[in-house]
Amino acid sequence: MEKGRLAQVMGSTPSYVTIAGLKKSGKTTVAEAIIGELIRRGLRVASVKSMLHGELRMEPEAADTRRHLAAGAEATLAFSAEEDAVFAPRSASGQRDRLQRWLPPGIDWVVCEGQVPDIPADRVILCLARLGDFSNAVSVRGLEPRAVIAVSGVAAAQGAPRHEAAATPLPVPVLDAGNPRDLAKLADLATRPRGAG
Repeated sequence: MEKGRLAQVMGSTPSYVTIAGLKKSGKTTVAEAIIGELIRRGLRVASVKSMLHGELRMEPEAADTRRHLAAGAEATLAFSAEEDAVFAPRSASGQRDRLQRWLPPGIDWVVCEGQVPDIPADRVILCLARLGDFSNAVSVRGLEPRAVIAVSGVAAAQGAPRHEAAATPLPVPVLDAGNPRDLAKLADLATRPRGAG
């Protein structure tokens, strides 16, 4: 039985990895790469893009899907030739409850781009524009430094200058998600059981 179906039958919940960092640090690029690598490994993957800093408006107020919600529908599903979408008013339940509500059954991993409240950020790939941004990014994003499993993003892709790398000892590996070997290491770190060395 494939892992996703076994998880569904046994009632287990998916595991999470968070891709965090400051603006323009490469989060989306790293999230895309990790999603692809996990799928290549035969895992079922969903993703969440945390957009809590602003209002999500995919359609104007007068659009049909918004009118369905205004009429009282709990959710409106929109189907186009290329994509499906679910529109639902924000509920009072926590993010994790909402995530579980909309996840397809049998998902093994959820890749969260940005921090999602109620989802423990205990496996974090921290994206940096510069290696010297590590402490600031951890502080600004309110991350537990022990939760950071690797650094990636722009700094890793550009191959940080030797003097910057030497001047900034980091407690985790710096791995370029655009490099197949590094990407495999990132996925290994992300899927390692919690507490494993």
